[in-house]
Amino acid sequence: MKLFYTAVFAAAIALPTASTAAPKVYSGSEAQAIRCAQLVFFAANEGDRQGFLSRNDQNGLKAYGLYLLDQYTTGTPRQKAKALSKMYNATGYVESVDKFVKSHRRCQAQFPIR
Repeated sequence: MKLFYTAVFAAAIALPTASTAAPKVYSGSEAQAIRCAQLVFFAANEGDRQGFLSRNDQNGLKAYGLYLLDQYTTGTPRQKAKALSKMYNATGYVESVDKFVKSHRRCQAQFPIR
């Protein structure tokens, strides 16, 4: 089921819509949710690359990242993906590791699964 939501999110990003033309600027708690999602996706990808996370754990992390974007941010899927990608590309590897170590518990507390 989690893979289904990932596939739906990916398909929604690929579909062009009239509302995707307007850029969206995220701030406050929405920007924090996007940062947390970026860190979760980073951890899932790095866990896969290093071989220390199971496929189920990786999928669970990615599902949580999608949940953050869905529940705690506004905008179209394309706008969310663009903001996530921009943040992902602007953050270096060492900075991502450092931020994940320092803030993953805060992310979980600030953006719980309801």
